[in-house]
Amino acid sequence: MEKNHYHFDEQSCLESVYSEFKELFQINPARDGTKDNHLFEALVKGKPFELDGKEAFVDRIYKTDKKRELSTAENLLITTLEDDRMFRLFELIVFRKLYDPISFKQIDVFYDGKILADTSFGQRCTAALVLLVLLGNNPIIIDEPEGHLDSLLIANYLVGLIKQEKANRQIVFATHNANLVVNGDADLIYHLETNDQGATVATPTVLEDLENRHRVISLEGGEDAFKRRETKYSV
Repeated sequence: MEKNHYHFDEQSCLESVYSEFKELFQINPARDGTKDNHLFEALVKGKPFELDGKEAFVDRIYKTDKKRELSTAENLLITTLEDDRMFRLFELIVFRKLYDPISFKQIDVFYDGKILADTSFGQRCTAALVLLVLLGNNPIIIDEPEGHLDSLLIANYLVGLIKQEKANRQIVFATHNANLVVNGDADLIYHLETNDQGATVATPTVLEDLENRHRVISLEGGEDAFKRRETKYSV
């Protein structure tokens, strides 16, 4: 994963300006004969972030053609802000929102040079898992993370991250993937199996426990499967 980029989330800022504008001026679109989305569109048309005065704001709503008939939403907006003092209050709302980078900071997460939204489902799952493991220091339990992840990603990236972060927090995985257990140097392993009575039996073990090593090897499909792969790969 690459270094993230930040940008100002203009859409969220506009929506916040609109919300505070309605609250401050006690505007109820339904009561005033228009629709919420129409009033918002009228405000956006005025381009409030250009902050170049009331006249320019109103001209943009008219689109410089003052002969055309205003919509109910446009007329409501202009009427509300026609007084200079009201427009200055509106400008204060815009200034306060516009210069609040913390509230409207948008984080662009990149993966393999692409914005996360443009990556594969498996890559997005990997990124989500990475964030879950990295954020915070409280214990975390994750059920079968390998379900949507590429085995190569698990082996080459995720296990290293787990080894690094397990010093800072307790990480518990329910998994069938040997990479997470063996390469992640699990400190404690509970092997779950069903007995003849249908009850689940949990056997605690560690990687160094020779007596129960066959239970860990079963994650690889068993000892025979492990040896067949060893032969096939000429290891």
